[in-house]
Amino acid sequence: MSNILYESSRDSKALSTHRGVVSNLPLHPFSCQSYKEEVAVWWELLSGITMWTIWKNRCTKVFEGKETPPVEAIKAIWLDMVYTLRGQLEEIKGDSTAAILKRMEFHRI
Repeated sequence: MSNILYESSRDSKALSTHRGVVSNLPLHPFSCQSYKEEVAVWWELLSGITMWTIWKNRCTKVFEGKETPPVEAIKAIWLDMVYTLRGQLEEIKGDSTAAILKRMEFHRI
């Protein structure tokens, strides 16, 4: 499956590749000017991941030519979202202050 790139208007994150890789998360809550802005950042991120997984799973089913019960489709989408987030958490490595803050912020999701 080809890469897809999701970018917010503020370039605060991106979603790409097969499982989806989220990068450029806000470094910490103070990187946002207000709580309202922070909520908007996380909402855009999660909605982007959701749309990516729904799109990917729908395309997969269309190419397979199968009818999928709604419960099975929702389970596949949910698992893909979990793998996307888990994969991103594993990408955030290092002992630097920036990496530690990024991991802490990611856990808040």
